[in-house]
Amino acid sequence: MADLRTFADEAIGALRAHDEIHAGDMCETLEAFLALGNGAEAARRLYIHDNTMKHRMARMSELLGVDLREPRTRLTLALALEVRKFV
Repeated sequence: MADLRTFADEAIGALRAHDEIHAGDMCETLEAFLALGNGAEAARRLYIHDNTMKHRMARMSELLGVDLREPRTRLTLALALEVRKFV
């Protein structure tokens, strides 16, 4: 379990910390984006404007230091989001 916690912390820890500090919903936004694979559709499902989604995506990339267009990155983040539900 400790290894899974470490994996999740390394992958999305900065995003989780940002959410806690700012009472934000970046993890929820990332989860919607990864589930749908489309920023515009995720924005509609989250009831936010497309520009808000674009801003959040850019901020998430910055916070995590990743390129969200990279398939392996998206897989890693999706796994980390699932792991955080169980550890």
